[in-house]
Amino acid sequence: MKHEKLLKKLNIDEDLRPFVDHYITWYHDNIKEIISTEQTLVSPRGYAGTADLYAIMKDGKRALLDYKTQGVKESGPNFYDSWAYQLAAYVNCLPKPRSTRCISLVINSNEPQPLVDKEWSKKEIGSANKVFRAALTIWQLKKKYQPSKEDRDEPSKGSKEEEKPIQNKEHEAACSASGSADEPNGENKSCVERSD
Repeated sequence: MKHEKLLKKLNIDEDLRPFVDHYITWYHDNIKEIISTEQTLVSPRGYAGTADLYAIMKDGKRALLDYKTQGVKESGPNFYDSWAYQLAAYVNCLPKPRSTRCISLVINSNEPQPLVDKEWSKKEIGSANKVFRAALTIWQLKKKYQPSKEDRDEPSKGSKEEEKPIQNKEHEAACSASGSADEPNGENKSCVERSD
């Protein structure tokens, strides 16, 4: 194994070392700096979740990464649309959603193998965002849940979004029909719950 000394020093169980060794290799090849790990994200739109890794990649660009374990077959891993929905929801809670890359990272649970990543295109994330927002609207209507107006209108705390938000007319129309004052896709209104 490439990182045997580090794995021993970290006291990683021997059965897991080959899996972790592949992760460390992927990490060293791709990550320049960690911004946060296991970050709780809370949206004023009425949803929350935990982002696995928010980092600066070797090329200097920010990325939101989500780890997935999967029994990978010979044909390679499956990448599911639902993974893009999750990333689309989370990325809109970050300070610069339009300039943040969204990446799913598959770890083979059957046997130690190099990790496989998929960077979702801007088009894929845009489409996933539409699906997620529609599902959120349906869920909120069904549960008769609407985030408070104060939460939705609260200005971003310390966030300086320099990019113009993506306009999502279909979502605005759906929210208007349901009585929601939801923001257009891409705007950030104080979503990140700080753990410090």
